[in-house]
Amino acid sequence: MKPNFLTLKFSSSLKFLIASWLRPVSSEEYRDGLRVIALCTVTLKAELALMDLSQIGMPSERDLHTTALYLKQIKANTSLRRSARVLAKDKSQWLAYARVMECTEGLPYQTNAFLSNEEAESWLFEGLEIESRVLDDLITIPNNCNSAALRKLVQTEPAAASINKSVDITTQATIESEVLYETDFVQIAMDKQKSILLLRWLRPVESTEYKVGIQKAAYFVVELKAKKVMVDNHLIGVLTIDDQRLVTKVSIKVFSEVKLERMAVISSPDTLQQITFEKLISKIEEKVPFVHTQYFFTESEALEWLILS
Repeated sequence: MKPNFLTLKFSSSLKFLIASWLRPVSSEEYRDGLRVIALCTVTLKAELALMDLSQIGMPSERDLHTTALYLKQIKANTSLRRSARVLAKDKSQWLAYARVMECTEGLPYQTNAFLSNEEAESWLFEGLEIESRVLDDLITIPNNCNSAALRKLVQTEPAAASINKSVDITTQATIESEVLYETDFVQIAMDKQKSILLLRWLRPVESTEYKVGIQKAAYFVVELKAKKVMVDNHLIGVLTIDDQRLVTKVSIKVFSEVKLERMAVISSPDTLQQITFEKLISKIEEKVPFVHTQYFFTESEALEWLILS
């Protein structure tokens, strides 16, 4: 991630996260930014959040959908009590904000939008004594942090946490997997020690190929009693209706049998694919609510969540 479009700061004493977008961004940068904001929100157990979008311009349709997806991702694990957005005076930004809020009804925290950081902070800190609002322990968070590095960073004494402090951002989410089945269109691997099955689709597939891959993966999940699954869909494209029915039926049966705990789903930036898989996963979760599902854009993020959470 380039360091010049987003700054992140955190106050441990107030559990307060500040995310400031510095310029208009591409969709790829926007997704990267939301990823690290979500990671910080959940890992640091932020209770108050301020997102300054005043310099970002008008988000695309894809970015709006990504925002809704991000809000749904953190919904289950969030400690947030209040989240404030600072928007430009541009009417289109306010309309976009309203649309996202309509798509994410039922958030477990209060949200509001403002024209300035001062107004936003006043609302966020409502009821807190003025002297308690001093942000003298703010630390700057590197944009390429992972959860392990974040925990290490916030454990640093405030006096030593300088704004340019460097941290070890090498992920601790390592995996040792054995390939169980592989063709030109799918790879299935397993880390037996961590009980994680990895299903990677390598290209767009025909329905007959998809059926083979799903049935093979189902067999190995049951045979090896996997407790966690990572599904990499980013190259597969959009499933047919019949394929959606197949994976829904097989997943419900298999997940119920092994009592699967977690599933990480990697999607492409394609909006239609994201919507399709969200609806599909929702149907599965209705029948197996004990499975905790999260969505990601990269395998490293998905594995980190499966291993470290």
